[in-house]
Amino acid sequence: GQLQTVAPLSRDSQRLLERAVDRRALSARAVQSLRRVALTLADLDEVPAKTAHLARALGLRAPLS
Repeated sequence: GQLQTVAPLSRDSQRLLERAVDRRALSARAVQSLRRVALTLADLDEVPAKTAHLARALGLRAPLS
C-alpha cells in the first residue's frame, strides 16, 4: 500500500515485524498501526524511520495478558 511506498521497511525492520507477528499474533491492522507509530516517532526525531523506531512502537503496545 501507500505506507510501503512512503516508508519501505529495511530487512532488519521486516524481520523484527515478522517475529512480532508470530509471537504476538498481530493482525494486519495492528501491523499497519505499528508502522504508522514508528513513522511518527521517526518524524518526531526528524530522521528517516529505522528499525529502532519500529522497536519503540512495539514497546509502546500493551502487553498481552
